[in-house]
Amino acid sequence: MLLVLFSFFISTKYPHLSKVNSYLVFIYISATAGLRHGVGVDFLNYQAFIVKISNGVDTYMEPGFEAITFYSVALGFTPQFIFLLFSFFTCLFFIISINKHSIDKGMSLALFCFLPFFYLASFNQIRQFFVASLLAFSLNYIIKRKLISFLLLVFFATTFHKIAVLFIPMYWFAHRLWGIKTYCVLFVLFTVLCKFVDYLAGFIGLSPVYFVGISESSFDYRTLIFIALFGMSYLGLRRSSFKFINRREQYKSQSVVTSINMAFICILIMLSPIFINNINSSELLRLSGLYTFCLLILIPFVIEKFTKKYALIFSIGGVLLSVSYFFITIFNNGERYKLVPYSGSLLLFN
Repeated sequence: MLLVLFSFFISTKYPHLSKVNSYLVFIYISATAGLRHGVGVDFLNYQAFIVKISNGVDTYMEPGFEAITFYSVALGFTPQFIFLLFSFFTCLFFIISINKHSIDKGMSLALFCFLPFFYLASFNQIRQFFVASLLAFSLNYIIKRKLISFLLLVFFATTFHKIAVLFIPMYWFAHRLWGIKTYCVLFVLFTVLCKFVDYLAGFIGLSPVYFVGISESSFDYRTLIFIALFGMSYLGLRRSSFKFINRREQYKSQSVVTSINMAFICILIMLSPIFINNINSSELLRLSGLYTFCLLILIPFVIEKFTKKYALIFSIGGVLLSVSYFFITIFNNGERYKLVPYSGSLLLFN
């Protein structure tokens, strides 16, 4: 993690090296995640599933994951290689997306590594975060209005986790900045649809068991963060003029627009326990994970837009705050989520 901090400061002082720097960090973090052994709540579960799949036992896993697992083992690779493979591509697609969309690559990379619901979460939700990285990569196709490429990538993602299909409407929603009235109408429509969630779930083939659990009907800090970022980013974008900026800057501004709309979806998901009784909160976190990439784009944008000449100070403060959050998570919940003690394995071949 000290290497990631060093990377952030190098990117801050030498912006022209930020892309190269980010890929050096990628090698380190993907290897750390991929070579872990026994680390993460789901590690042993996935290890057991890999053994079952390699022996031809039917599982509930999607066909993409089963195919990669089966053929990797058939070629003589161990389960550890499969963890390394997924960690490699998860980190790769996230970092490519950061380089494409962020106005501050160093800060976004640091936030990805230190905010526990990104890098650390990928230790526990392997298929979901691989899918989330693919969907982050798909934002490029939303911005460039390449429908076929977008659909092909999303359908590919569904072969690893069916939840990816819920991202498809973003192609028609996320590409433009809507008016406040439109967002209000969508919010009202959402609250009405919440009353029919059981019927909608049945219609798209989800089991009602996903909607039974402990209800959380109050705000938490994550909801407030998304509301604040949505409001400030929307205001910052409305106050900006893009008439005379170059194509690269126009692309970055469109990335902010897309991220604002993703933040709006996160707000709806996080507020849904207020309108739906007995909803399973763990499933809400799973669903919102498809859209939280927007944080890595909006936080640097808000800092740059509203702090101006003090942006560097606020950027450093934001990174140090996320570092604190990282270590608090490790100290308080590290054993609970089996993130510590860390151990690794280089046994990639049988």
